[in-house]
Amino acid sequence: MCKTSNMTGTLYLSGGGPAHDEEAMWRTMLAGNPRILYWPFALPAAMLAGAHEWLTETLAQFDFGGTFEMWTAPSEHEHAELCEFDVLLVGGGNTFKLLHEIRTHGFLEPTRQFIQNGGTYYGGSAGAVIACDDISIADGHDPNEVGLTDLRALALVNHLAILPHYAPTDEKAAQRWAQQHRTRLVGLPERTGLIVTPTTILVAGHEPAWTFSDSQAELHPPGTLLHNA
Repeated sequence: MCKTSNMTGTLYLSGGGPAHDEEAMWRTMLAGNPRILYWPFALPAAMLAGAHEWLTETLAQFDFGGTFEMWTAPSEHEHAELCEFDVLLVGGGNTFKLLHEIRTHGFLEPTRQFIQNGGTYYGGSAGAVIACDDISIADGHDPNEVGLTDLRALALVNHLAILPHYAPTDEKAAQRWAQQHRTRLVGLPERTGLIVTPTTILVAGHEPAWTFSDSQAELHPPGTLLHNA
């Protein structure tokens, strides 16, 4: 059983760029050399070996002295094993595949419990999208090859959706999506992320984030606190 705690963990949600563009987020997340669990479930099988190499090289950039483990398939593990780690790192790829793998093997609620008990969550690209209430924003960006119909996700951060890899050319489509879904949408460029605590959402990185609502688009430079509605 996980040790119970009144603490709620921190979320690091990335726009999908390389780690050196998110240095401040990574250094904060890696402070104290935590035990990291890496889920590359959004990737096709052919890319899994490269995923291990990518994280090894990334952690070396930050002189990381802790440990990490990569799971290639959730079916090979028990829910209780999450308790052995401090950071859950969920990488990018196909958002529908990622959610399908996590839900099929019953890891949605254990992941929520991990965060509730003080664990840290890093979501890159698809990993950031599934931290929200649902992944409907992925429709049209990722192919739904698994035929997922229930798009409800982790709901670690409520009442907003995240569009990673955001570029200025996405503005009109992002505004239209926010209006149609009546959901606040955060556009995260690849050099930008969000650091989410129980009371704050901080824009972190090198470029502004954008928020889109029913009526307006707003630019938020790094260091801006968004309303945690």
